[in-house]
Amino acid sequence: MEFTSKEFKVGNCEGQKLVDGETMPLVLQPNNNNDVESLLVVLEKNKEWFKQMIIDKSAVLLRGFNVRNAEDFNDIVETVGWENVSYVGPAPRTNVHKRIYTANEGPLVQPINFHHEMAVIKGYPKNVMFFCEVPPPEGGETPIVPSFRVAERMVEEFPEAVKEMEEKELKYTFIAPAQNTQSFTGGGWPAMLGTSDPVEAVKSSAVVRALFDSSTSGLPRFCGSEALPFCTSECLADRHRWSPEACRPLVQSSNWQRESGREKFGKGRPRQQRQWKVRQWKAVESEVMEGGAVGGELVKKKGGRERWRVGGRRRAKVLADIDIEWLSNGSAKMSVAQMPLTKVFDGRKGRKMWFNLVHYMYAKNQINSTMMDGTEIPEKVVKRCVEILEEESIQFKWEKGDVLFLDNLAIQHGRRPSLPPRKVLVAMGN
Repeated sequence: MEFTSKEFKVGNCEGQKLVDGETMPLVLQPNNNNDVESLLVVLEKNKEWFKQMIIDKSAVLLRGFNVRNAEDFNDIVETVGWENVSYVGPAPRTNVHKRIYTANEGPLVQPINFHHEMAVIKGYPKNVMFFCEVPPPEGGETPIVPSFRVAERMVEEFPEAVKEMEEKELKYTFIAPAQNTQSFTGGGWPAMLGTSDPVEAVKSSAVVRALFDSSTSGLPRFCGSEALPFCTSECLADRHRWSPEACRPLVQSSNWQRESGREKFGKGRPRQQRQWKVRQWKAVESEVMEGGAVGGELVKKKGGRERWRVGGRRRAKVLADIDIEWLSNGSAKMSVAQMPLTKVFDGRKGRKMWFNLVHYMYAKNQINSTMMDGTEIPEKVVKRCVEILEEESIQFKWEKGDVLFLDNLAIQHGRRPSLPPRKVLVAMGN
């Protein structure tokens, strides 16, 4: 798509690159008024055009619109109109305002490796948006990488290794501590899974997997104040005060339907289809919630409530492809299996994306990546991948008020070490 709009003018930023004939990132500046209110009017008027522009250009930077704070950023995100996707993972983040969170709160001296957001989870967001409220005095860039270029070069240099990894698929293993740590992946498993109870953690991870895999579960997304962060519009409007207990009766009452790709509660489906949804939910619930899927013994808590107690290193298989092993020190060893090396997404020119975390999780102290059958990934392949990511990277210096839109299916991003202060906020959507 050629860039054509009377509402914006094309700008420049230091560090831009020409990638396959496209300038990345595309910088859009105000053509007339430079206030947030005018930007919101323009985005509302050109919403579909703007969304397609992000797909076609992969990275779009709005600069010069005097975006002031999280409230302004949230207005921009909601005007564009994507459905909210909440973060799931180990990175420390804090909700600032409605859909807006802090970006990774790990120490600024630590770099963050390139990655597609939430790539190990089936519910990864299609779009990631960043807002710079306080630019750092030095460093702190959010570099980006066109993922197809990494895939092209890896196939050129290691055709046999790439083919083997694509055929066998990948397995990621990471150890989540019982307590948060001071790092960019510092979230302990209680923070990741929303509970400090091992049994509830297994249930949460199972439900997370079921909810993400809409092709098999067909369940609506819901969250909970401290648990499953997947929001219906009703839940979002209520500031995440819903809980699995509150949502489950709604699901089981058959009052759920899917309209135009959006998940809603209502009475729009024929009786037979509604009953099928209920049976499907109960099938998942029986596998996830019953103690037989966890192992252990039934014990009584105060007040007469029953729960399942899990022993020291008891292993719990969760929906066949997530494995949790409780270690003696209270940590949780988690394995995510059958993950792809590359992906091809609709609307992205048939490009093969390097949609994996091989370089991110390779042979480190607490995390590792291998092929599904246990075959080790050659070290030279991983090292060269890291070099290619760096060679293909694009980075610009943040300016106050910048808003960066990324196509998460096509772009990897990271973070450079920084001097304080630095305040970058994030939102995600589909």
